[in-house]
Amino acid sequence: MFRRFLFVVHIMAFAIVCSPASADDKTDCKRFVGAADAAVAACDRLLGSAEITDEDRADAYYFRGYHWTRKNEYRRAILDFSEVIKRRPRSTEVLRLRGEAYEKIGDVVNAFADYQAVLDINPKDSFAAMNLDRVEPKVPAESPVRRPGNVQDDQNVCERSQSSPDLALAACARLIASGSYNNDRLATLHTHRGSAFAAKGDIARAIAEYGEAIRVDPNWASAYLSRAFNLARKGDHRGAIADLSEVIRIAPRHAIAHQRRAFAYEKIGEYAKALADFETCQAINPIDAVAQEGIRRMGQALAAQALQSLEE
Repeated sequence: MFRRFLFVVHIMAFAIVCSPASADDKTDCKRFVGAADAAVAACDRLLGSAEITDEDRADAYYFRGYHWTRKNEYRRAILDFSEVIKRRPRSTEVLRLRGEAYEKIGDVVNAFADYQAVLDINPKDSFAAMNLDRVEPKVPAESPVRRPGNVQDDQNVCERSQSSPDLALAACARLIASGSYNNDRLATLHTHRGSAFAAKGDIARAIAEYGEAIRVDPNWASAYLSRAFNLARKGDHRGAIADLSEVIRIAPRHAIAHQRRAFAYEKIGEYAKALADFETCQAINPIDAVAQEGIRRMGQALAAQALQSLEE
């Protein structure tokens, strides 16, 4: 593995040397060779820029994490690699690098978890398998990441995604890796694992898991509903509307889906559509106080909108 990594580093170094020199922070941040302190400083400036794109931000965290490892600052590297993983939850390369950093500080439990995560994404990853074999003997038998348990125990723990997210992640991973489930049951496991990631604040990985549940079963309403909630948490209200519309397609009288879609429409200023959803909520449940308040609020918003239109 390290021979391959060094080969990549040498190729990148050759490309950089043969390219025109530049003082641009993006270029300096991405240098594999040279002064690590200067590279870290360039990444710092890049991350501090208000104009940086999401893609460049992820790259800057990745390269700063790499430079921290050159300085043997493994805890700082872990923090930066974790920021990349939030944005690229299925990056096996970064998961492996973070696992190696965890190993360097003696945290074999988290190293094991990262290598296992790589294998969950790509079971044929020989480097992750080799790393897992190396750290496995050092992981305590009672550790949640390797607790054997029986299938029924794992199923119960996997469902406790909100109260015990770390245990749930390990249990769900074992059940998924077993290959014993498909269709709605496998979709349920991915949904529980998504909720465990959400409980830990890792919204990107939660959304990815809900997406996997939907891939397995395109009519799994629970995954659409959960993904919509987390998309709304990150401000993607149009994405939330799309997922909630799928829930309503599957279950037309799903009051919660109508209610959340109404709130999402309100957030983007589509008050007439929000009003329609609140009215549907009230039709489903006439004593729904949230729907009643929403109808009143949308009536006022539409009236104000109409008045402004007349004045213009």
